[in-house]
Amino acid sequence: MDIIGKWKVNKVLQMGDAGSEWRTRDEVKDIEPKDVDEMFRMMMVFEEGGKAYSVMQIPEGVSQEEIDAAVAEGEIKLCGDGLIALDESEWREQDGKIFYKTSVHGEIFGEEIDPWTELKEADGGFELMFSRFIKS
Repeated sequence: MDIIGKWKVNKVLQMGDAGSEWRTRDEVKDIEPKDVDEMFRMMMVFEEGGKAYSVMQIPEGVSQEEIDAAVAEGEIKLCGDGLIALDESEWREQDGKIFYKTSVHGEIFGEEIDPWTELKEADGGFELMFSRFIKS
C-alpha cells in the first residue's frame, strides 16, 4: 500500500445488533448528525520521511488574516489544501507493513504498551482504531 498522501474516513466502527460493525456515514445510527459530520471530517496526511498528521478542514468563515496570525503565533500548523494539523505523529514501514505511532502510553501488568500499531489494509485503504480510511 502506498501510504503517502491524504486519507479520509470512509467507515467507523459502531456497535450493532450482532456486535461491532463497520458503517458508512449513511449507516451510522443513534448519533447526532453534527457528531457524525465531525467523525467523517477526520483526515490523515502521510508524508515522505515518516511524518503523519491528523488534519481537518479550516472552518468556514475564518479569514486569511486569522489563519496567518494563528500560524505566526504557533497555534496551528497548516498541512496543505486548507487543512489544519490537529496532531503530528510518525509512521514507518517494516517488513512490508506500515506502522503508525499512536499517543498511547502506559503499561499493562507491568509491561510498557508499545505505541506503534500496524495499519491493517481494509476496504482499499487502512484501519486505524475505530476508523477506516480511503485515499482522498
